[in-house]
Amino acid sequence: MRSTTTITTYTSCLRWGKEIGKAAIYSVFLRRISDKTRPVWVYVIYALVANAASFAAGMGIAHAVPGIF
Repeated sequence: MRSTTTITTYTSCLRWGKEIGKAAIYSVFLRRISDKTRPVWVYVIYALVANAASFAAGMGIAHAVPGIF
């Protein structure tokens, strides 16, 4: 049986991996469809801000309607 610390660390690594994957996808695809070429860090910041906003909205909804999740 795994310890709680191991599971928490594994989950945290999965979350960061997901964020890195999204940033990579945004940097590739948004660069292709954009008229203006921007540096890669712009897309990485976009991914982080978009996910933070999504998380905050989800937390607000969960607080307002606790039974929904």
